[in-house]
Amino acid sequence: MQAELIATVPCQCTLGEGILWDARLGAFLWTDIHACALHTYHLESGEHTVLPLPRRLASFALTPDSDTLLAAFDDRIATLHRVSGTVADLIVPPLLSGVRFNDGRTDPEGRFWVGTMVEDAAAAGAENRGELFSLDPSGALSVHRGGIAISNGIAFSPDGTRMYFADSPTRRVIHRPTSAHYGAGQADTSFLTTDPGAFPDGAVTSADGRYWSANWGAGLIRVTHADGTDAGRLPVPASQPSCCAFGGRDLSILAVTSAREDLTPAALAAEPDAGNVFLYQTDAAGLPSVPYAGPLN
Repeated sequence: MQAELIATVPCQCTLGEGILWDARLGAFLWTDIHACALHTYHLESGEHTVLPLPRRLASFALTPDSDTLLAAFDDRIATLHRVSGTVADLIVPPLLSGVRFNDGRTDPEGRFWVGTMVEDAAAAGAENRGELFSLDPSGALSVHRGGIAISNGIAFSPDGTRMYFADSPTRRVIHRPTSAHYGAGQADTSFLTTDPGAFPDGAVTSADGRYWSANWGAGLIRVTHADGTDAGRLPVPASQPSCCAFGGRDLSILAVTSAREDLTPAALAAEPDAGNVFLYQTDAAGLPSVPYAGPLN
């Protein structure tokens, strides 16, 4: 694995997350969840814009309309106009108090998978009251799995047959066949376990099937072959990398978000790039972002 840091976007996000590449715009898009903001960075020009939002945006997907995103806000799924900031609710599910949406990604069929996480265990009643959902092209929202503390690491194999998923505090990434009936009679298959103090966060797969996982707390992207063997580790100049995505004309640039959340003043002084986005030229190639294939109203 080869990767060279070629640029840093000085956005200093509190909790940068959910980064995607939109080839139509030639731009990376990501959210700063706690700052209620959508960031757009045009790769060739270096133009960086920040759109204030009315609520926390956890994750999102592209849609066939380049101006509209499918957005998982903290407690609802909606459409988001990426220029005006207009939000139109699609589904407001009955989430438990203390639980919010978190990591999300579309599968190769255009289904949007998104999980929830527990922010307040006392309000939720337990530390593992999160769930994993899919929003199908029919527009139906289904629950596939419960017992989750922090849903993360959602990604899919290049051929679309395998889904990856992590419950961050367990430090374990699992995989199983991609299916609209995820969890129905299927046992988890362990894919990898991260090192102590390294928690699997947002992830992406490359065209050769490698799984690239942001390891929160460890300051690195862990890369793993499809057979579960180690493919290398990419150091990141921030201890809390949170998500990654491939972009650029040939999808060889890896963009990594990070966070400043919960870092002490001493830690922030030691890692001044915390919260920024890092761009690496790699010898890998990513996969195009799949737009959500369902209705937007």
